[in-house]
Amino acid sequence: MATTQFKKQLASLNGTWKKAKDKQDEMFGGAMIPEATYMAQLTSAKLVLTKQSQKLAISRTFLILEGDFEGKTLSDLMGLSFNEYSPVYARRWIEQMGYAAPEDLSEELENILDAITKDARYAKIKVKHSGTYYNIDVLEASAATDSDPEGDPADPQIDSNADEEAPETDEASEGDAALTAALLEFATSQDLDGVEVSDEDTLDSLKGKLADFQWQDGELTSEEAELLTKVGLVENIIRPEPLALKKSPTKAVPAKPATAVAKAAPAAKAVTAAPVKPGKAGPKKK
Repeated sequence: MATTQFKKQLASLNGTWKKAKDKQDEMFGGAMIPEATYMAQLTSAKLVLTKQSQKLAISRTFLILEGDFEGKTLSDLMGLSFNEYSPVYARRWIEQMGYAAPEDLSEELENILDAITKDARYAKIKVKHSGTYYNIDVLEASAATDSDPEGDPADPQIDSNADEEAPETDEASEGDAALTAALLEFATSQDLDGVEVSDEDTLDSLKGKLADFQWQDGELTSEEAELLTKVGLVENIIRPEPLALKKSPTKAVPAKPATAVAKAAPAAKAVTAAPVKPGKAGPKKK
């Protein structure tokens, strides 16, 4: 229960709080739809620029057709230049939608996206989370005139908000996609005994599969070592122990002779008695 200090202020926000739910559903499809596989219908496909990097991407919106989340919409961004795999996945998706991948993007892509939107194809989609954003993988698609999964005539439901601007992603989502693609490429190139990876793996699942392996630092390129460090697998890089510094042998320095405090006096010269001349003996005392 709210304390007396905040209760009145919170009560005054109830009106705008409830109205915000409609805006939330419009912008983000409400609460996050759980990761799972769903039958859906594509309701919008168009070009947008990402918010921070201003990179071109295809904004896709899908309408869930069945289950607990029937009627909910969710959107994602399919990059055209997020990383080296971006155009690969974009070409694959366009072909799944029944169109040949364009030869000239500037002349054909927007027209193809308009046609895909009008087709409103059914699709079996696999939903994954990337932070607060969705990554949507189309597993298979069929024309809206085909029968739905239950065998009933198709009844395409076009999202009334399909023409509104889809929420743009942030750099974190782009970064995750790039890291996932790079880590998948690295994992595919390795001899991972008993472990399989695929393009359905998320960044977390790839990290989990690689966590049981170690690599000698000298066997990795600088880019591979940097990648493992970025994704938190730096402890899996075995680095050589630093060599102990060898001390240079030191020669004993001969001690200097002690400095004499006082100089030794020069040896006294021998005194030679003067020769006595012979003469008379002197008197003797008694």
